Amino acid sequence: TDSVYDAKGKLMFINSPNNPNGKSFGNATILKLCGSFPGIVVVDEAYADFSNQTCLPLLKKVKNLIVNRSFSKSFSLASLRMGFALADADIIKEMNRVKLPYNTNYIGQIAALSCIKHSNKVFERNKKIIEERQRLTEELNKFEGVNVLPSDANFIFVKFEDKSKTLKFVWDLKEMKILVRHFSKPGLYNYIRVTIGSEEDNNKFLNGFQKIADKYL
Repeated sequence: TDSVYDAKGKLMFINSPNNPNGKSFGNATILKLCGSFPGIVVVDEAYADFSNQTCLPLLKKVKNLIVNRSFSKSFSLASLRMGFALADADIIKEMNRVKLPYNTNYIGQIAALSCIKHSNKVFERNKKIIEERQRLTEELNKFEGVNVLPSDANFIFVKFEDKSKTLKFVWDLKEMKILVRHFSKPGLYNYIRVTIGSEEDNNKFLNGFQKIADKYL
C-alpha cells in the first residue's frame, strides 16, 4: 500500500523476489522507497538468480540502498551460510567496522569462490529451472479452480479457489512421497508452495497432481 512510503525508521527490509509468493518489486518501487525512507533500505535478492529483475543498477543512483545476495539458493550452499552485500562504499565501511571476526568459515569461502569461478554452469542450470517453472505454471493453470501466481523464484505459489481442497492435495501428495509446503496462516491457507525440481521430479508431481485432481476437482 502507499502507506509504506510514509514509513519511518533506520532500516527497512524487503524480499525481492518475495517468499513465499515469488513476486519481485520493480525498480521504480525500490527507487521511490529509497527516496521516501529516512534510513537504509535493504533488499534481499536471495532468489534473484531465477529472475530477470534486480535492483543492482540502483546502487549508482542512491546512497541508502543495500542489496543482499546469497549462495544458498541457486548455488546450493545453504548449509555453509555464505552471502555478500553490495552498497555505497561508506555503508560497506561502516558494516566492516561492526562485523564479527571470523564471520565465515574457510570451507564456505572456498566453496563460494568455486561457485563464482564456475558460475556459467550454475546459470545454465538456472535457465532450465526457469523453463520448468514456466511449464509447471502453464500445466497447473489448466486445472479448474487452480491458479498459479507469477513467480521470479525457484518455486511457484499455487492457489486453490476452494479452500477445502487444499489439504486434500497436500496429504494425498504426501502419500505419493511428494512434499509441498502448506501455510496455515490466515490469508495463505488455500495456497501451497511447490519447489521447481528436475524435469523428472516435475513430471512426477504433475502426474500425482492429475490423479488427485481427478478425485477432487
